[in-house]
Amino acid sequence: SLMVQPVDLSKFPNSSGWHVEHDPNHMTYRIKSEKGHVKEGTYTHRSFAEKVLYDYLAGLVAKKNVNS
Repeated sequence: SLMVQPVDLSKFPNSSGWHVEHDPNHMTYRIKSEKGHVKEGTYTHRSFAEKVLYDYLAGLVAKKNVNS
């Protein structure tokens, strides 16, 4: 089975409040912000969604560092 390493989402500033949300109707997970924005894509495991969210937040930090 494909094991995804647990990720530490707390290491990134997350001003938009992105988080993984479970959709009980479809038994899937999605990535949502506090303002209600939902990223494209649904995931069958929380760990997959967390990895995608981690990469997204890491990309935002990298972009900010390039522009500053």
